[in-house]
Amino acid sequence: MAAKGARQRPRWGGGDSAAPARQRDEGPPPPQTPAEENKAESSGTKAGHVWAPEGSTAFKCLISARFCAALLSNISDCDETFNYWEPMHYLVYGKGFQTWEYSPVYAIRSYAYLWLHALPALFHARVLQTNKVTRIRVT
Repeated sequence: MAAKGARQRPRWGGGDSAAPARQRDEGPPPPQTPAEENKAESSGTKAGHVWAPEGSTAFKCLISARFCAALLSNISDCDETFNYWEPMHYLVYGKGFQTWEYSPVYAIRSYAYLWLHALPALFHARVLQTNKVTRIRVT
């Protein structure tokens, strides 16, 4: 079998002596509408171009997804979550449970990370005077 590429005919003519006569009979190709011309031009200029969002758009999408996940998702690991909320409540209000990891007897965790979350909670509690649910959600 011969290769197909070498045997293909051009669109307007077959490469034989009857091709010019056939072209005259068929006439010129139909004119393209402006929409078809724009489509042909845009597809030719974007060949090999990969679409990607701008940096700010990608950042906004990622932040939106994080906020939705934080506000709407269930608590996945309650032990780890409440091991931070209970000592933070102890720091903000001066009463409550102190988990064994933070107690002076064992002291295997530092209060430094909890203070990062307790300071905004203190601000909401003392200055803005919001309710407890809002303080927990904000921190």
